[in-house]
Amino acid sequence: MTDEQIVLFESDFAIVADYLVHRRDNPDYRPEKPRKFVHAEETLDLMAAVTGDERFIEAQRGSEGRPKDMCEVLDRVEAKGREQGREQEHRRGLNEKLEQVANAVRVGALALSDAAALFGFTEDEIRARMQGEGQLA
Repeated sequence: MTDEQIVLFESDFAIVADYLVHRRDNPDYRPEKPRKFVHAEETLDLMAAVTGDERFIEAQRGSEGRPKDMCEVLDRVEAKGREQGREQEHRRGLNEKLEQVANAVRVGALALSDAAALFGFTEDEIRARMQGEGQLA
């Protein structure tokens, strides 16, 4: 679909078509002149269905209110992605720390109760990790 064809759409489908066509060639695409949504919820439901990305639905919710255009939606989607990345990195760091604590207890460098008190893990979490199980969620 060309830009000339996309501008012929008068409904919110023009927003969907514009995004899908340009995003294919440019993953960082943002519309130069974003059109305001007429039916934001329905359009974002369609975007979620077509792309398989539930963040379009999540962008409708929250304290910010209804998004007014695709740029605002993309800002929200990107912010959610950054937040999820930070959470994953935090969990990864905790799991690495738990592994180190479990190793210290395993080799006898720390008593289980001392390790739990010092590092903020439960004894059950440390025991599970010592047995090769137990990733922190």
